[in-house]
Amino acid sequence: MLLGPGSVSNFLLDIIGIQTKIFAAISPAMAETPALMYTLAIVLTVLAFSVIVLRFYARYKKAGFSWDDYMVLPAMVFTIGTAIGMVIGE
Repeated sequence: MLLGPGSVSNFLLDIIGIQTKIFAAISPAMAETPALMYTLAIVLTVLAFSVIVLRFYARYKKAGFSWDDYMVLPAMVFTIGTAIGMVIGE
């Protein structure tokens, strides 16, 4: 069976709906405590940034940089933007 464009978008919407239901079921406290959301946004962003810095340090010392190392940078920019949106958007 071949998937058409409509079925792919419906599939993606189903996945998003399932993720939303799972998130709502496992973290009802998140909606009640914005401080927890702020803390998670900041802590996980700092953790991700730290891992990226360590990755670049290790690559600098040993193997050299590759294209996948540079692809981490836009991902980190989006992660920081998401964290900022979570903190100021509430």
